Amino acid sequence: MNKEVRNARIKSINGQIKYYENYISKIKFFESDWIDQSFYEDELSSTAYVLNNLRNQKREIERSNENSSPEFCIDCGERISEKRKNAKPWAVMCTDCSSEYERIHQDLAS
Repeated sequence: MNKEVRNARIKSINGQIKYYENYISKIKFFESDWIDQSFYEDELSSTAYVLNNLRNQKREIERSNENSSPEFCIDCGERISEKRKNAKPWAVMCTDCSSEYERIHQDLAS
C-alpha cells in the first residue's frame, strides 16, 4: 500500500473513530424500563465493537510498511487470502470478519 493510500485510509478511520466516540458519549442510561436498558446496553456493546475494530485497523495500517499489508486478520487471526490482498491492498481483516464488521456497521448506521 503506498503512502497516499495509507494516509487516506488513516484519515478515513480517524473520522469514523471520532464519530463513534461522539456517539458513545451520547448514549445515556436513563431511568427507564428493562427493555430500554437492554437496548442501550446492546447499542453500547455493538458500537464499542466497531470502535475497537477501527482502532485495530488504524494500528495495523500504521505498523505496516509501505510495501506490505498485514498478513493476518486483526479480528480472528486467520491469514488474509492473496485474492483479498490483491483486491484490497489495505485490507486488515479476512473476508468473513470484514463482512461481519460491515453488517454491524450498517446496523448501527440505520
